[in-house]
Amino acid sequence: MVRTLLWLGVAAGALASVAGCQKNADSSAAAARSAADSAALVGAGERSGHFAAVNRHLELGGALYAFVDVDGDAARLGDALRGLVDGVAADQPQAAFLRQDFRQILDDLGLTGVKAVGLSSVADPAGGYRNRCYFHLPEGRRGLLAGLGGPPAPFPNLQLAPADADLFCETELDLPAVYAALRAVTARVGGDTTAAALEAKLKALGNEAGFSAFDLVNRWKGRSTFIARFEPEGAIALPTPEAVQIPAVSFVLRFDGVAPALKDLLDRLPAFARTEEGGVAFYALKPRQPVANWTPLLAIEGEALYFATSRGFLDACRGTGPRLAQDPGFAAALGRLGKEGNGLTYLSPRFFTRLHELPELNRAASPELARTLALAVRNLPSPRQPLLALRTNLPDGILFRSALHSSLKEDLAMLAIYNPVTIGALVAVAAPAFQKVRTTSQDNAIRNNLRQLALAAERHYRETGASNATYADLVGPGRYLPDLRPVAGESYRSIIFRAGAPVRLHLPDGRTFEAKP
Repeated sequence: MVRTLLWLGVAAGALASVAGCQKNADSSAAAARSAADSAALVGAGERSGHFAAVNRHLELGGALYAFVDVDGDAARLGDALRGLVDGVAADQPQAAFLRQDFRQILDDLGLTGVKAVGLSSVADPAGGYRNRCYFHLPEGRRGLLAGLGGPPAPFPNLQLAPADADLFCETELDLPAVYAALRAVTARVGGDTTAAALEAKLKALGNEAGFSAFDLVNRWKGRSTFIARFEPEGAIALPTPEAVQIPAVSFVLRFDGVAPALKDLLDRLPAFARTEEGGVAFYALKPRQPVANWTPLLAIEGEALYFATSRGFLDACRGTGPRLAQDPGFAAALGRLGKEGNGLTYLSPRFFTRLHELPELNRAASPELARTLALAVRNLPSPRQPLLALRTNLPDGILFRSALHSSLKEDLAMLAIYNPVTIGALVAVAAPAFQKVRTTSQDNAIRNNLRQLALAAERHYRETGASNATYADLVGPGRYLPDLRPVAGESYRSIIFRAGAPVRLHLPDGRTFEAKP
């Protein structure tokens, strides 16, 4: 009995030992995996203060990861522009109006608020790439960026897209915020009087037609939506100088909030036949339509204004038939990106398939048009699944997420070229070249002025018999030259003109020019 218990104890101890070894092995493997999956960061003193805020919105380890700290770059770009313009204005007094505080202008536009940018792309097992782009704005959106709308929300106009829609785009726009930013810049550049005059012109614009452009701008705050559907076959001829055939397509545009600013005008215009059904006002265009198969009309529903290529497609969008939002594939793709946001774009595979038909539809086109269409089609993708992109306003930035056929590597290259630091460097590189071109132009203008003075002096000698002349003898009302414009701050009044001697001019910077008679 005791022996049996001993053997059981040994066996239990052996099992425990094996389990412990296995546990240690599992822990070592997990640690190895953790070490392999982690990325070493530079020390806290060397690390960008915006890295953590950007990194949490990206996916690390895919086909692309990029982080760019641009804190202060826009301000430096403004200073570089100011230095360049000041140099021009110093030599060209007529360009003095270009002297502006470009740093403050960029700040008024809200561009100095972008402190960092991040990009990531991951190859999706289902096909294509999951892409993200994040603009970090720790102080919030202001200036032009405030025009991108408010907090994210579900997409209210997605219900308008029929199940067979090939394109859906809904974006939030706050045009009053954009106008406020532009007015602030106008006031800074031209003063409050100029800004007030601009606003007065905007308020007067449209008065003769019976609407207020200023009212329209201030009401354009909400969602704007574009829905398009290609027909399975057929084409439409566009009324261009050279007729261009495009695949048969129908579309609807909806602008929320702007209808009250235009309703009175539409009610009075004789070009529209007005009808009303179910509280919706329809305005059908009476004249002959410029595009065959399109019967364009406007409609007002509440504060929303519609423009449609036909009543049939408008009814399909406003109807209760199968919706794009109910399609399982679309719903799953949108769910992976997020169901709330401030901008959404969807493109079906058929959208690209039909566009690839452009060269075939225009076989009789001129060689120039044929080459243009062939080039356009050559750069179009041929995705096998829908493409989606989502924009979301966050408290500290703007996040773009997309499911596309390609990664953001091309966009990274463009960012590398067009970021404020590179632009500032290009300005610095271009400044000497610009200075050289400007100096050459000034030199040629001065030589031309001297040649004119030399010819005028020769005429003066012949007509008067004198052997010398002054600037006042040659230039002015009733003289040989009515006027002579300096180009580099030079003064021609100090020149002493003598018969047989070259006309010579010395500039304050040490340059000397002369013209022989």
